[in-house]
Amino acid sequence: MAVRSDVINAGDQAIELSEESAQGWLGALNDIRLALGVRLNVENRTYEQLEILAPDDPMRAVFAVYTWLGWLQSGLIDALFLDIGSNS
Repeated sequence: MAVRSDVINAGDQAIELSEESAQGWLGALNDIRLALGVRLNVENRTYEQLEILAPDDPMRAVFAVYTWLGWLQSGLIDALFLDIGSNS
């Protein structure tokens, strides 16, 4: 569980990832988003339908985490591509 140990060992410090660790993080983020997507029934709902969930709907918090993890995943992918570009 490299991802878990990265978080535990970092404490309040920023986490610096090797390319291998970043790949592990991407896999973990993807797995979590897939599980949340099943809970949200994303196959049968549009993004717009999920975005306007009622404030008291328990799925609203799930959708917020799902969206945030997508943002985090996208940022990590961008960083990996920037790193690849700078090493070329």
